[in-house]
Amino acid sequence: MKILLVQIKDFENSLENEVKAFFESKNFEVKCKAFDLSETAKIPEVLLKDSVSIDYMIGVGLAGFFVLSETNSNSRIVINPWMSPSLILSQKRTISNDLLRTLKKIETKTYDLVDAEMRVAAYGIFSPDANSCDKEMFQKIYGRNMNGVDNYSLMGEENLCLELEKALKNFEHLRNQGDCQNLVFFYS
Repeated sequence: MKILLVQIKDFENSLENEVKAFFESKNFEVKCKAFDLSETAKIPEVLLKDSVSIDYMIGVGLAGFFVLSETNSNSRIVINPWMSPSLILSQKRTISNDLLRTLKKIETKTYDLVDAEMRVAAYGIFSPDANSCDKEMFQKIYGRNMNGVDNYSLMGEENLCLELEKALKNFEHLRNQGDCQNLVFFYS
C-alpha cells in the first residue's frame, strides 16, 4: 500500500512522525510531500495528479484541508483538519490578501463539490484540543454513519495509532461492501 503524507512547510505537526511510523510499521510505502504556503493555488491540482499512484492520502491541520480539497474522491484521513484556513490564518498571521482570496476560493470550491463519494472517502480524527468549529464543520459536511460506524473519531490521550486502526478498518469495511475504490489519507 502506498501512502502520501502531505505537509505544509512551517505548519508541520508532531503527529506527522507518529503517522509515518505507524504506516511504516505496517510495511506501507510512505511518501512525504511538502508544500510552501506560497504554492497554495497549485496544491489541489498537484494532489489530484499524485492521487492516481497512491492508496491513501493523509493530512494533519492545515494539510488536512488540502487533502480534503483533492477532488478525485480518493479515500483520505485528516487529523485535526483546518476547515477554514483563510479564517485561521487571518487571525494568526499577517498574510497577503491575495493568499486569503486564494484560500477562500479553494474553500468554496472544496465544500461546494462534496458529494456522497467524497463523504465516504473521508475519515476525520480529532484530538480533545481540536478546534470545536472545525470538528463541527467536518461532521456537518463530511459526517456519515454507516451501520452504526461514524467516519470520524475523537482521540483520547496518546492513542493516535488506535484511531488510525479504526480509520483503516472503516475503509476496509467499505471496500468489502464495494462502497469505496481507493483510500487516500492526508496529514498536515
